[in-house]
Amino acid sequence: MNKVLDKSTGYHYIWCPEHPNAKQNGNVAYHRYVMSKFLNRALKKSEMVHHKDKNKLNNNINNLELISRSEHVYKHKKRKKIINCTICNKKTNNLKYCSIKCNSMSQRRVKRPSNKKLKLLLKKYPCTKVANMYGVSDRAIKKWLIKRQ
Repeated sequence: MNKVLDKSTGYHYIWCPEHPNAKQNGNVAYHRYVMSKFLNRALKKSEMVHHKDKNKLNNNINNLELISRSEHVYKHKKRKKIINCTICNKKTNNLKYCSIKCNSMSQRRVKRPSNKKLKLLLKKYPCTKVANMYGVSDRAIKKWLIKRQ
């Protein structure tokens, strides 16, 4: 029995046209062949052979389990990871940012000063000077003040 690796699927196949689970070209997926020999019967189309260690080339019967299609999908479904938002540190599912607000904050080119610091700077310097310090227009400085009130 000669196993051939199908590079597109990553599974081993054998040529065994008389096998009940053979495809039209006479090939049988080796893991399905091993399971059918172990059970001493043909596998149903609804039955899936799952590699427990997720290594498609490990066709040892101890590594194979017979499950339904829905169970197989569930086993391979990507679980959502809980991570922290990179801006506010709130917990979020698989996302870098927890909200649109945090996403827009991350897009800013300029790190904005706190309201307190901004007011101190404006008392000390004219608006245009503060704007130059942050590389923005004086209009942007005025908007920062309005949005924070």
